[in-house]
Amino acid sequence: MALASTAFGGANAVHKSYISSVNFLDQREILNKLLNVTNEEYSFLDVMELMGRSIETAVPQYHTFVNQELYGGAVTSAAASAFAGNQTEGVLTLAAATDAEHVRAGDLVMLDSGVIAYVKSINSGYDELTITKVSDNLYASAATELNAIKLVAFSNAAGEGSNSPKARKIAPVKQVNQVQIFKEKYVITDIQNASKIEFEFKGQPYYFLKGQHEALMRFRGDIAFALMFGDASTSLFTDATPSLVDAEGNPVQTTKGLRANIVDGGITQSTDTSGTVDNDDMEELTRTLNQKRAPREYMIFTGTSGEVAFDNYLNSLGNTDLSANARFSIDGRDIDLGVDKFRLYGRSYVKKYLPMIDHQQVVNFTGSAGLQHEAYFVPNDTIKAAGSGESLDRMRVRYMAGNGTDLKYREIMLGGLAPTPTDERSVLECHYESVQGLEVLGVEHFAKLDIQS
Repeated sequence: MALASTAFGGANAVHKSYISSVNFLDQREILNKLLNVTNEEYSFLDVMELMGRSIETAVPQYHTFVNQELYGGAVTSAAASAFAGNQTEGVLTLAAATDAEHVRAGDLVMLDSGVIAYVKSINSGYDELTITKVSDNLYASAATELNAIKLVAFSNAAGEGSNSPKARKIAPVKQVNQVQIFKEKYVITDIQNASKIEFEFKGQPYYFLKGQHEALMRFRGDIAFALMFGDASTSLFTDATPSLVDAEGNPVQTTKGLRANIVDGGITQSTDTSGTVDNDDMEELTRTLNQKRAPREYMIFTGTSGEVAFDNYLNSLGNTDLSANARFSIDGRDIDLGVDKFRLYGRSYVKKYLPMIDHQQVVNFTGSAGLQHEAYFVPNDTIKAAGSGESLDRMRVRYMAGNGTDLKYREIMLGGLAPTPTDERSVLECHYESVQGLEVLGVEHFAKLDIQS
């Protein structure tokens, strides 16, 4: 008599694969920890708080006054055929009368070719300059060569026995930003609050702890993204008839983030080659920063595009002719190709990777205008207040507080399950509120580099 097959103990044996095929018959093996795969915690807001750059503001809109350049230029729109032949005097028409703010009668002006002319007079409309040759080096051909050129008043020359020139008016420039109200809420019922769950969070098997933590992280994330990518609303809390209101008709205002500040008043530049930073890009940026008389120390906030582009550039990755002067640090086990701080063309840069710039649901997606490919250059020094010599942080968070109310961060517990019950509802509500905004000082020295364009 033939023996039955003994594979897996016979065809009718009850074995592990049979038990596992019956849903929930096996006792479940569950790792009782909640795994963090989103890594949402670290953000621009955390950087600002770690650097201690938060300061109180007494009003919801705060102003900064910046001194203007002492030297400015004007642009011509048309010119008479004044300097053709042997003529020594002619009239230049300006593109806008406001261009004459930095030009007076008696000034010496430098044309964009480098030659010098003398401003004899300015008409009453301040849109026409009568200029005279200083030497024979001025244009001697058609007047069209003076069209759409830039001239800068760099000095002045007075006549013997003359009166003083017209007084200059150089008004300070007002820059403004404002706070924004941020709110978040989390609610849990009595039954769910008392029920245990499979995993532990902060050592406790209750869903409330996880939900409250995630509500807080979302709350802080909203603040961080606004400080980085937000833009200021024209509608203000103080408007009699605000154009931006919520569903209940309450006035709303928003703060201007770092990116919008740079776009409006800073330096914007794109790399010559998509996805690549090279010497030409850094040379161009350095020239611009030097023209602005910018500081010598910078921090670079970047996502993956900037991280990769700068590492490739600084470490010659992809270049088969690596410098013999070692950009490697070898200790026998590792080759360190990570550069977080470098010095180039007289400036020091500290590169800081911010995961939020790569956020797949907020920034890094189709139609996001390529914000994930931008790097932001922030002066890593302080700026001096004219006259007083006081040094102020270049970038800081302003929050409202006063009369015993601190609105930097506020948590309120409501409901019948609150530590101090507020009503009969069998729920626990966590309310978070913050009134904050970004302040950028000397935005003219901040820069944005688009690595994708």
